[in-house]
Amino acid sequence: MMYHGIRIFFSITLLFLAGCERKPQNLTTAKEAVENYYEKGGFEKDVQNAVDQAINYFKNRVCCGTQSAVIFDIDDTLLWSYSDMKAIQFGYVPKLFHDWVIRADTPAVPYVKKLYDFFVSRGCSIILLTGRRFDEREATLKNLHAEGFKKIDLLITRAENELGLSALEYKSKHRKRLEQEGYTIIATIGDQYSDLKGGYAYYQVKIPNYTYIVN
Repeated sequence: MMYHGIRIFFSITLLFLAGCERKPQNLTTAKEAVENYYEKGGFEKDVQNAVDQAINYFKNRVCCGTQSAVIFDIDDTLLWSYSDMKAIQFGYVPKLFHDWVIRADTPAVPYVKKLYDFFVSRGCSIILLTGRRFDEREATLKNLHAEGFKKIDLLITRAENELGLSALEYKSKHRKRLEQEGYTIIATIGDQYSDLKGGYAYYQVKIPNYTYIVN
């Protein structure tokens, strides 16, 4: 979810060309396409494919030990906000998002726990790097534990002095710091390209997200 930067809804919106004029798809049509993707199996199929590809890549490679770190994003990577977002017509209201976090009952994203469990079984350090704020930490842990994400070696939330950073700046900064502390980041998993870009990660797993973009 976004705290800073530009949030663009219905990112699957198609652009049609009419001469030199670019015309967007009708908003109702775009929203229906998003709902069909998430509710008729397309999303779960794509997540399963991404998870299976990652497991197949790592299963025959030496990538274990506590200094081998795997970094997961949280929102719409481990915990799935789709139902809450649909209830407000895919808008973004910061207070409502905070209320959802504090409520601590967001369900897990389908299939991603399979990848989490795989890396746990290999003895990797599990690091969560999220745009959630420092004052949402306890509720976040409560929600994650309830959804079965019990092994968390490090949870990084935004400190007060980081609230003005873009997602890309914030996340690449912490990946750099982790490598300086001796970790080898073998994989990073996220639903946003800002979770993956910026270096300091070996293998990247992109979880599809067609409801918003965080830069």
